[in-house]
Amino acid sequence: MAMVFLALIFLSFMGYSLFWVQPDNDEGRQWLIHWRPLLLRNVWTQTPSLSASELRLRMGRENLWVVDVRTPEEFSVSTLPGAMTVAEFESRIQREKPEQIVAFCTIGVRSGAWVDGMRAKGVMVENLEGGILGWTHLDAPLVDPGTRPHRSTLRVHVNSAYWDLVAEGYEAVW
Repeated sequence: MAMVFLALIFLSFMGYSLFWVQPDNDEGRQWLIHWRPLLLRNVWTQTPSLSASELRLRMGRENLWVVDVRTPEEFSVSTLPGAMTVAEFESRIQREKPEQIVAFCTIGVRSGAWVDGMRAKGVMVENLEGGILGWTHLDAPLVDPGTRPHRSTLRVHVNSAYWDLVAEGYEAVW
C-alpha cells in the first residue's frame, strides 16, 4: 500500500511539473519542450520526426519544404526562414514533388497530428521535434513574414504564458 501511495505522489509531481511549472532557465524549458508534446499527443505515436539541429543543417537545400501549420496569426509574428503556410503547401504539392517535407507548429503537437494525416494520404512528411520553440533553443534564425525582404526577428507567438518556453534572448508573444 505504501508503494502505491509513493507511486501516486511521484506521478502527481511529474504531472504537476510537466503541465504547470514554468522553468526559469533554458535547460528546464528544453526539458518541457521534449516531454509536453509526448504526453499531449501520445507517447506511443510513431510520427517520424527530425531534430531542430538536423533541420538547421539541411536548411537551404532546394528540394526541402518546411511547412508552418500554425494559425495565420501565429505565422504573422515569425516563422522559420523559407517556411510556407499549409495553404501554400496544398497549392504547390499538386504540381511539385519535394525530396523532403518537414512540418512544425509551436511545440510539435499540432504539426505531429498534421504529419500523421498527410502520411495517411501517402505524403511523406516529418515533424520538427520541439517545433518553433525547439528551434529557438538552437539560437536559430526566425523571420518576420510580413516584411519584404523578410527581416530577422526574435519574436515568437506562443499562444499563452503556459507555452512561453522560448530560449533566452527571444520574445514570447501571445
